[in-house]
Amino acid sequence: MNHFTFSGKTGRRLAFLILGLSVFIISCRSEPKPAFPWTDRSGKSLTFSAKYAISELSQAVFSSKQPKNSFVLTDAVKPEESSSLVCVLNVRKEHVEITVSIFDAQNKILREAKLLAAAGNYAFHLPLEAGKSVKTVNISISSAQSSEDPAVVLESLAFSDFFSGYRKDESGRIIISSDFQYSLMGNSAEWSMAMPLRNSASPWLVLHIEYNKPAQGTIMIDRLKNGKFLRANLEKANTDHLIPLNLIDTAHDRIRVTASNPAAISACFIRKAESGQDIPVDAGLILQASEPIDSADFVSYRWNAQPSVIIFDFASYDVQDAYLKRLAFFVEKKGFAGRLAQDAEIANLHGWNAHDYKPEDIARFFSEAERLGFALNTQELKLKEFLLQNGIIAKSGGKIVPGEGAIVSISRESADYLRYTFLNHELTHAIFFTDKEYRELTLKLWNDMDKKEQWFWFLYFGWMNYNISSSYLMANEMQAYLMQQPVFKAEEYFTKTLPKRLYEKYPELEKEVTAYMETYGSRFSSKAGELESFLKQKYGFSAGRLLVFSAADSF
Repeated sequence: MNHFTFSGKTGRRLAFLILGLSVFIISCRSEPKPAFPWTDRSGKSLTFSAKYAISELSQAVFSSKQPKNSFVLTDAVKPEESSSLVCVLNVRKEHVEITVSIFDAQNKILREAKLLAAAGNYAFHLPLEAGKSVKTVNISISSAQSSEDPAVVLESLAFSDFFSGYRKDESGRIIISSDFQYSLMGNSAEWSMAMPLRNSASPWLVLHIEYNKPAQGTIMIDRLKNGKFLRANLEKANTDHLIPLNLIDTAHDRIRVTASNPAAISACFIRKAESGQDIPVDAGLILQASEPIDSADFVSYRWNAQPSVIIFDFASYDVQDAYLKRLAFFVEKKGFAGRLAQDAEIANLHGWNAHDYKPEDIARFFSEAERLGFALNTQELKLKEFLLQNGIIAKSGGKIVPGEGAIVSISRESADYLRYTFLNHELTHAIFFTDKEYRELTLKLWNDMDKKEQWFWFLYFGWMNYNISSSYLMANEMQAYLMQQPVFKAEEYFTKTLPKRLYEKYPELEKEVTAYMETYGSRFSSKAGELESFLKQKYGFSAGRLLVFSAADSF
């Protein structure tokens, strides 16, 4: 056997060197590098340590042998707005209970939550309160299966945008928040999430609902600020829906979504949107907005059925006129189409109670004003900048050119039943502008009519002061009037309601109109049926019902 001894100065130096190396090795083993990343909201890596780690691997692995660990940030993180802490977990055994606890720098608990998980991949969100510093995260597991094999592997920690609810990503990972609840109630199901903390709620938080298609049944959403509930017929829900949280009554602690068909909803969650203008919404939600517009002239939305379409909700008719009346005369009015009218010319003339325009016409309007040096008002210049920013029009080579989509508008001054009718009417114009197939179908219906059948349309639209020399405009208005009410009401509307309006100015035409209706009256509903068939197949819409959401008095 060989023995080594150290003597003299050289021996003592060698002994200290070996001792120091041993201490260094032990030190490295007690504080291994983190086995997973922890990032802030921007994706930047944060420095932290693990309390109970004996190796780089084991600090991220939880089993019956190592059922808990604590992770401590070098510098505490203080979220400045609504956010979540996300634990990405790979669960390898069935029925594992995972407990996550969050502490501040004074070791005061901020939030604790449990996740009972089956085997699979999870992103477990714990909503955070703005302004509260996060220092430590404790994770522990409890499993009915006592085994030293890994039960859970922690893949990452991250601060992220606020999320509450349930969904799956493309890889099948379950994204779920600690406040989410799901329950079956007979033949229906309830999805429930906590309302975001008052002092951390972003103005652009939205409830996001995804459907298994084709969807069936109805859903109801908790009480709105107007005291009613929000109801949707899922058969028309061809797109996912975003519901701005500012519609929901914040006096409630939770948001409930009840589905008559438990299999209808595939995901339901609250998340942050970039801004109100970037939230594509069902048009029915616009009618539920009860907040006053206050100092703003309008609120704008993108339509989820055609996100390139912008819907304006103006504060009043006068405000709407300031923005759009001159444009209406330039594009559509008999005797004015194609030229810019001075204020004095149109001051005593009626514009429209609701509006619709395509990018080509808007670009022509602003181009003509620039060419002539025509003085537009403050609101028209504001509209121009808004439409440039949102891609409805664009600049190319110093000129204004058409962009994508369309604009429509309604006013808060209209009665509720008129807002509903006007919005349905204007949205069919938006589809006409943006959907080539629908436009071609409409133009065919118009062009297939002979002059005798077109006579009433020219008569009525002429009385309305439309530019009847434009067959494009006539076809567009024809389809909108046909589609603004259910098909079964079309014949009565055109053969009785509209003639009564005409007789006030043209009483001498009653005999001629009556004869026309005897010959052509049934064709209004047949044309409406053709148009509705297209809308149903492509969008899930019925005539007069292009709004999926509506208000209800109770569940």
